[in-house]
Amino acid sequence: MNVHDHITDWQHLPSSFLAGKRAIATTVEGTTIDGFLQSMTTKFSNGSGSMVQLFFGGVFQPVIISLNGGENQLCRAYDSILILNEVKR
Repeated sequence: MNVHDHITDWQHLPSSFLAGKRAIATTVEGTTIDGFLQSMTTKFSNGSGSMVQLFFGGVFQPVIISLNGGENQLCRAYDSILILNEVKR
């Protein structure tokens, strides 16, 4: 795996494309998390839309969110993320 095989435009890609990819994120406290992204979609009870959350398995706080199919946003608890073009085998 070459570090150059990463996804640079992750903010504009569908969350479904990012789910399953390996990512390395650093929290604002300086903790590094290395794992594969999982996806969870929540539909709002008032019917106004949905939210997709991408998170690391075993970590209960989302790392990326997308509201109503808009751009992906890095959550405030994280300082940076590198998403690799690598999936679990």
